[in-house]
Amino acid sequence: MDHTGRECVPVQVSLLHAYMAGRKAHVARLQLRDGYVGTLESILRLPEEPGSEDAQILELLGEIDLYKVLTDEERQRLAATARRLMLGPLERIIIEGREGSSLFVVSGGSLEVLVRQRDGADRQVDIKARGDVIGEISLLSGARRSATVRALEEAVVYEIGKQQYAPIIQARPALIDELAIIMARHLENIDYQREAHDREKLQANLGQRISRFFFG
Repeated sequence: MDHTGRECVPVQVSLLHAYMAGRKAHVARLQLRDGYVGTLESILRLPEEPGSEDAQILELLGEIDLYKVLTDEERQRLAATARRLMLGPLERIIIEGREGSSLFVVSGGSLEVLVRQRDGADRQVDIKARGDVIGEISLLSGARRSATVRALEEAVVYEIGKQQYAPIIQARPALIDELAIIMARHLENIDYQREAHDREKLQANLGQRISRFFFG
């Protein structure tokens, strides 16, 4: 092939060109020739309309307890800076024991939560789907990751980090108590938490950790 010419892939053998033109039979022939049998929709995506991604994550944040305590303006600020990640099958976004300072909001697909057992085996303890939050303890307190999280198949998540959250909490420290209450309730409902905690003691401890993490 002459890479100095006007086209890298001749139109007649371009899978993308045939797909965009709606020539399904030709797409099938090209796939057969290349040995590719998957669906093209997962790899060929049209650009979204401007602002549509921000609208999607903003709507998602409005459904989550952790973000309902924020004002509309604060949620908009987070939505505008959230990073969209597309995960392949078994791709990990969190590894148990590692440091982390961001959380992930599940937009599509499903992810499994794995906890390492004493015998070294990983046990599945939860499945996360749209609207679930992963990694909020590390984001808000700086704690190491308590589990490994990976996509079961394809999944889409939005990542929000400490750097994005810090200005909001520093401008409104009263949020710390509300966030500590939400986190304490969340921890009490996690069956893989290794120790039992008294509600008030846990809540107070979380509030102190959040304050130290964001204010030093």
